[in-house]
Amino acid sequence: MILVEEEPALGGHLRFGDDGDLQALANLRAAIEAQTAIEVMTDAVVAGRYDHNWVSVVQRDMAHVEERLVLARAKHLVVAAGTLERPYVFKGNDLPGVMLSTAARRLTNLYAVKPGDKAVVLTANQSGDAAVADLERAGVEIAAVLDARNGETVVEASGRKGVQTVVDSSGKRTDADLLVTAIGWTTSTALLNMAGDRPVYESRAARFLPSSLPLNVLATGGLVGDGTTDQLIEHGSAVGRAAARRAKTVKATWQGATSHAARGEIPTLDVDDHPELFRSTTHGFVDYSEDVTSKDLLAAAEEGYDSMELAKRYTTAGMGPVQGKVEAVNALAVHGEAIGASLLETSTTTWRPPYAPIRLGTLAGRNREPFRHSPIQSWHESHNAKPLVAGQWIRPDHYGDPEAEVRAVRSGVGIIDVSPLGKIDLRGTDVPRLLEFVYVNKWSKLQVGKVRYGVMCAEDGVIMDDGVTGRLGPDRYMMSTTSGGAGVVWNWLNDWLQTSFPEWDVKMTAVTDGYASINVAGPNSRELVGRLTEIDLDADRFGYMEVRTGTVAGVTDCFLWRIGFTGELSYEIHVPAGYGLWLLENLIEFGKDLEVTAFGVEAQRIMRLEKGHFIVGQDTDGLTQGFGVGTDWAIKMDKPDFAGKPELAWQKERGGYPRLVAVQTDDPTVVPPEASQIIDASENIKGRITSSRHSPTLGRSICLAQVEENLAQGGQRLNIRLPDETTVTAKVMADQAHFDPEGTRLRV
Repeated sequence: MILVEEEPALGGHLRFGDDGDLQALANLRAAIEAQTAIEVMTDAVVAGRYDHNWVSVVQRDMAHVEERLVLARAKHLVVAAGTLERPYVFKGNDLPGVMLSTAARRLTNLYAVKPGDKAVVLTANQSGDAAVADLERAGVEIAAVLDARNGETVVEASGRKGVQTVVDSSGKRTDADLLVTAIGWTTSTALLNMAGDRPVYESRAARFLPSSLPLNVLATGGLVGDGTTDQLIEHGSAVGRAAARRAKTVKATWQGATSHAARGEIPTLDVDDHPELFRSTTHGFVDYSEDVTSKDLLAAAEEGYDSMELAKRYTTAGMGPVQGKVEAVNALAVHGEAIGASLLETSTTTWRPPYAPIRLGTLAGRNREPFRHSPIQSWHESHNAKPLVAGQWIRPDHYGDPEAEVRAVRSGVGIIDVSPLGKIDLRGTDVPRLLEFVYVNKWSKLQVGKVRYGVMCAEDGVIMDDGVTGRLGPDRYMMSTTSGGAGVVWNWLNDWLQTSFPEWDVKMTAVTDGYASINVAGPNSRELVGRLTEIDLDADRFGYMEVRTGTVAGVTDCFLWRIGFTGELSYEIHVPAGYGLWLLENLIEFGKDLEVTAFGVEAQRIMRLEKGHFIVGQDTDGLTQGFGVGTDWAIKMDKPDFAGKPELAWQKERGGYPRLVAVQTDDPTVVPPEASQIIDASENIKGRITSSRHSPTLGRSICLAQVEENLAQGGQRLNIRLPDETTVTAKVMADQAHFDPEGTRLRV
């Protein structure tokens, strides 16, 4: 059995009741604790009831998660949602200081909060009477008690920043800073409505009550009637016993219009007499969250919206985050008043799930996408790497101090696990034709042993991926993609080969998981890698943007290429996946005297930003076409054809597109958060910061930004609006690289 309680603790109104209520609450809690078969879920709410008692429970504020969705199939559903106190509609009912009696009693009895100094209380029931006693005990002066059972009511509350004066139906004005109302109850029938029940209005009790329920749904408490605490406990016990019996013996079927009492299983709860109080002689707010007043509902009726379902949509009454819980009955009453119909002649609007707001993340549920790990993941975990979710991969973000990792690479040597980079083995005589078509630059003359950087654009000219491809042999190439783009590029290549160029001699194999990859970067990287391989690493024989195959750390079938995403001399070593940890441990062992340091993705991102290298999806977006990121040199419009060429030709011809530029703030200590807006003197948006970090190499902040064409030239002044609404000034740099723009460090 699951007991779901919306409040942070069991007990409902007993929690802020008198001594008798508190004793009854203690007894009930003890009885529940004695039943090990009952699972209690507090701070939880049944958000919806669906066919065959499939219910959704939203549970909040747990130690391990802020909110979760629990789905359960109940043989029998017992609804004990109670009643909600209904606000009163009058002029000024939205002023601070106008309060429900239950709110006042909660503040005083649960939280020892004095809600005001001088109060007027409008009461029509025991809750209002109890509020008077509670307020007096809390030291609040009771300026007036208006008894609605004797025809007294409130006409207006007025004040500047809160209640200052209350006018009653006799015209008397009373100075007060607190107005407490207790004018009736709204039954929380939502779950019963979702089970097919259509509540009916009981004028004697001034509230709606359930009429017919399926056999596998029962109701108890204030939903069905009134009574003393003992009577309500007796009724709830009878309902519980009936549910248990039915769960064993009765197949859940629809029971047309038969009440619990008619079945002879459950005693009847009578209802107390209560005056019908919805609106005073003045107008006020009906729906506080949607700012709908009683005048708005009258106007809707005059416009011809004589159906509440239509008036609801016309005025948006009940369509805000409260979803009708508080305002539904008042809205029905005011609308009925406008069209000359009583609540007996109308009916409630339809309740639909969810009963309570649910976060989109809760509806999405747990991430059931498979996580992928590098073959070296165990080493990262044992060395306290902070994990980073990168697409489907878990990668080491840093090992404690990313800026220290940057300094270690720049001054010595560092190693980073880059196994998640996409790797596609391409073989066949027509591979150059494929590369020529999917990349914007030229590939037909790439020699064996060479590596080339390439940008891919979709057919709309928007950048979809970038990476390097190396020629390992006469008819063998290895393509490297971004970690997140591997699957997209694989599908992209397959699509062209299968639909447009099926005759080409190209065989593709996805080998991302087949290789472990480590990038060794820094001035001492040649020395370190040379200790593990017989491949000639001499700069004259193994230059920048070249690839070699051979044995590394005793492992055959490896390939290395010299590339420089970090801006340093570096070697990217790819070994069969099973040897990834072996390679890492050998690099650390043979690099002890060089103080080799492991670095993570954050340090790599800082260094690539220092070099001005863009990241697809961060420095670009769904509108960034090829000429917008400073790769004009790579786009060869003289090629006969390539994917995206027509759109790129149009982009080049029309101009006026945003440019990616390097930006430095005048104050070197200010790092504008990514997505900060670049504005002009009139505060029109002229661009945005796409990447920003503090550079430990330069000792200042550095950025990349997308800006309008007229702001892209070096030396241009920029205004950057920060999230705190302050503005900092900056300048556009002449080169996209903040550090070593000539690239001398990576070509040594």
